[in-house]
Amino acid sequence: MSSRPIVLLLDDILDALARIEEYTLGLTAESFPRTSMAADATLRNLETIGEAVSRLPPSFRALHAGIEWHRIVGLRNRVIPGDFGVDLDLVWDVVARVLPGFHREILRLRRETDVSGPPMVRETGLVPAVFIDRDGTMNDMVYDGTHGTFDSPRRAEQVRLRPGAAEFVRGVKAAGFRAILVTNQPGFAKGTLTQADLDAVHGRLAELLAAGGAAWDAVYVCPHHPGVSACDCRKPKPGLLLQAAREHGLDLARSWMVGDGLVDIGAGRAAGCRTILVANLKIEQIERFLAFEHGEPDHVARNLAGALSIIVPTEPRA
Repeated sequence: MSSRPIVLLLDDILDALARIEEYTLGLTAESFPRTSMAADATLRNLETIGEAVSRLPPSFRALHAGIEWHRIVGLRNRVIPGDFGVDLDLVWDVVARVLPGFHREILRLRRETDVSGPPMVRETGLVPAVFIDRDGTMNDMVYDGTHGTFDSPRRAEQVRLRPGAAEFVRGVKAAGFRAILVTNQPGFAKGTLTQADLDAVHGRLAELLAAGGAAWDAVYVCPHHPGVSACDCRKPKPGLLLQAAREHGLDLARSWMVGDGLVDIGAGRAAGCRTILVANLKIEQIERFLAFEHGEPDHVARNLAGALSIIVPTEPRA
């Protein structure tokens, strides 16, 4: 029997349930079997759920006998690929009919078994964080008419919050996470950005967040550009996240990296965090992202509100 704490096993189950919901959102009994990515992800996460349930102490399961633990483990054994392939109709039936009620039960149980204080502060004393990309995630990019491209804001008056940014920061902090901004700013290395410029942009961003009742805990900046100087902090390398973990006592395994680019996902994966790609993409476009090495996010959200609902779940969808 694993010595993994009960609360972490429940979190593992909730994480897997959230992934299944994300990948099957908007699908039907007819479209699910034709969407290979959703089917594969569902199978992987059903196996994770069954494994976590089987590792819960028998005494704990007996104490909460109203939850059909044996049924969930049995379902895993029935839908995981074997010698005769996978019955995707059965898998969809599990997703549509069994998991919503099970999700509600596990959410209730997770609240009841929570420790006092922020729910994810562990016995190690380490705390979880949400690492947040800046440009394109927290604030809008700025159109550069000279080069015909979108770039980072370089003046305070150019800073515009993305929809839901303040609510997102406020929400993750209320749930016990540190909110830490991590951003690549190669303008330093290219000579197009000064420290005064950066301070002005961050000052304005902080003002806008404060107007919405939110504030970050720290901000980390990579000033390098690969064409000018080498470093270990430019995303997708994990240097910024690792530095923040050392300086703030963060539990990276319980933390998240949220951003709108592959470099954000790569940095989060390299640091051992869970990852959310914030992008309004169709399923075919998401599959292109997943073709990149180290580019597969744990979740995809259309906006920051969707990302918050993944990190801080309330109730599963009906």
